[in-house]
Amino acid sequence: MYKKSITTKTALMVAFASLPVWMLGTGMAYSYDCFNRATTKLERAYCEIKKEGYGRSLPALEDFKKNSNVVQRLLLKRDAATLGIDLSEPKKQNPTTAEQPALSKPREVKTAEKPTQPTRQQSGTQKPTPPAPLTPTREGGTPSHREVSTTSNHPLSACRIERQSISCLEGRYSVARNKRNRDVSQAVLRPENRLTLSRFSGDPSDETVVRTYLRDAYLTYIQKMLDIGLAESTMTYRKFYYIFRYAKEQDTNFTERFEQMYEHLKKDKLTMASGTKGRIEMPKDLEYCARLNDAIMLCDHDNRNIIFLKE
Repeated sequence: MYKKSITTKTALMVAFASLPVWMLGTGMAYSYDCFNRATTKLERAYCEIKKEGYGRSLPALEDFKKNSNVVQRLLLKRDAATLGIDLSEPKKQNPTTAEQPALSKPREVKTAEKPTQPTRQQSGTQKPTPPAPLTPTREGGTPSHREVSTTSNHPLSACRIERQSISCLEGRYSVARNKRNRDVSQAVLRPENRLTLSRFSGDPSDETVVRTYLRDAYLTYIQKMLDIGLAESTMTYRKFYYIFRYAKEQDTNFTERFEQMYEHLKKDKLTMASGTKGRIEMPKDLEYCARLNDAIMLCDHDNRNIIFLKE
C-alpha cells in the first residue's frame, strides 16, 4: 500500500491539471483507489474529504455506499461544510446519463410531433454527443472491458472464479498485485523507459475509430503499469475512455498527459515503500471481465480494475 506523498499529489495535478478531481484525484492512493471506485456525487465528496485528511470517523467506502443518500449526507455534512464541498442533490437527469461524466452538453430532444427528427446543436462550437456504444455495455452506454479483448480463442464461459484467481481450460489466471521496489527491475524506473502512446489522428466523432485506437492504447498502458509494479493502481477501460473524451473536449493532449503521469509515478516508486495489503475483493461473476490478450485478463469490479496474469 502506498504512503502519501506530496510529490505524487503535485505531480498528478500537473500531469492532469485539466481533468476534474473526481476523475483522477490528486494523489496516487486516491486517484487509483477511492476516486476510481466512487460512482456518485456523494461518494466523490467522501473521497475528497478523505483526501484532505478529514473524515476520520467515516466508515470505509464500501460500508458508506450501503447507506441511503440521506444518511450519507448526514455522515458527510460537518466535514463537507468545513471544506466547502457541495452535497446538494444534482438536478434530475435522464436515467441513461445520470451520474456520468460531463463529456459534452446533451442534445436538445424535441418532444413535439416529430420525435425522430434530428435536432440542431445550439451553437456551431458545441461538441457532438458521443455516439452509441459498439456493443451492449454496462450503464447504458459506457465502454466495457469486453471491447478491449484481442482474443476469442477461449470463451470466458469455460472459466470459473476461485479465491484469488480465475481458472480456465487453458490455465489459471492469478490476481496481479503491486510489487515492492526490490521486486521491480531498476531499469524500468529509469528515464529511458517511457509510456509512449501513439497519437490519435482519426475523426473523434467516429466511435469505431476512437475505440479501435483506445484498445491499442489501453493495452500499452496496462503493460507499462505492470512493468513498474503498479497492477493495483491501474484504471478501468471505461475511465480510460472518458479521460480521452474529456481531453478532446478540453483540447488537451491525451497521450502527453499519460506520458507525464507515468514519469511522475516512476519517480514516486523510487522514493516510496510499496507493497500489497489484504485480499482483493473478487467479482461474483465474469460479466464484466475480458481477456486483454492471452496472458492478461481484466475485470471491472465495482469501478475498480482487477488484473489477472496467466500462471
